[in-house]
Amino acid sequence: MLWLEVRHMERALAIAPEDGNWIIDVGQSIAKSCLAGTMKRLKPVDRHKFGRGTALLEEFELPEGSLAGFTYDFTVEFGEGHGTLDYVIRTVVSKDTQVDLRQIHADALPPVPPPQAHPRGVWSFSETNARMPAYVIGQSANYRACATKKLNGETPADLLFTGARSELGPALDNRGQFGTIYNATIPIVNDSDEVRTVRIYANPRGGAFAGSVRIDNRVYGIPLLRDNTKVCRLVDISVPPGRSSYAVSFMVAGSATTPLGLYVITL
Repeated sequence: MLWLEVRHMERALAIAPEDGNWIIDVGQSIAKSCLAGTMKRLKPVDRHKFGRGTALLEEFELPEGSLAGFTYDFTVEFGEGHGTLDYVIRTVVSKDTQVDLRQIHADALPPVPPPQAHPRGVWSFSETNARMPAYVIGQSANYRACATKKLNGETPADLLFTGARSELGPALDNRGQFGTIYNATIPIVNDSDEVRTVRIYANPRGGAFAGSVRIDNRVYGIPLLRDNTKVCRLVDISVPPGRSSYAVSFMVAGSATTPLGLYVITL
C-alpha cells in the first residue's frame, strides 16, 4: 500500500479587521514573509503517514468581522512505497468551532465567475526570471512587469502563468503572478568614463499597487501606490563604466493591481 507524508511545511498567515487595509494588512504582510523566507515552520496536525482518507494540516479560528489571507509551502512525498502522487488539497470552513474539519467532504462552493473550476490554475513552478531590455545611462525607461499585454496589444513574454499551462483546468491566467516571485534583471550600459548613479522606482501601471521587494538580500515593503502618478524609490546604485546589470526580486500583494513599472533614471 502507498503511504503519503507531508513534510517541510511553512505558512504565512495574516488576519485583519474587515475595515482594515486588505492590500497592506494582509496581502503585503504575506508577500514580505514569503520573499524574506520568514514563513512560520509548522508540523502538520496529522503528522503520520496516510494512505486513503483525509489528513489535517492546520486549523485556526477566524474572528467575526475579519479577513484572513494565507500561503502554505510544503512537500508531499511517499512515506512508504512509490508510484504516482494522487491527492487533493482543500481549504474548508465551518461555523461550528467543535466540528472535525476532516469530515467536510462536500463539493466545493461554486467558483466566481463560472464556469471556472479553479480560477487561477495550478503550475509546477513559482518564480519568473525576466531579463529586461538594456538601460543606457542618461536615458529614462519604464519596464512593465506582470502586464496582461504589451502596449501594442501583443502578449508579453513574462505571461507564463496561463490557464493553458495549468495542471488543473479549466483555469484562468494568473495575470498578476500572485503568490509567485518575480526576478527582474536590468542590463545597464555606461558609455562614459566615470561612475554614474542610477535610481530605480516602482511605478504602478494599472491601478493601486503594493507588495514586497528584495534588494541586496534585504526585503522591504512597497507601500500602497494608488495610481500611475505615484512612485516609490527602490534603490540608488553606482554603475561603473562599461556593461553591468542589476537584479531585484518582488512579490505582488494579494488584491493589488498589476502591471508594475520599474522606472529607471540617471541622477
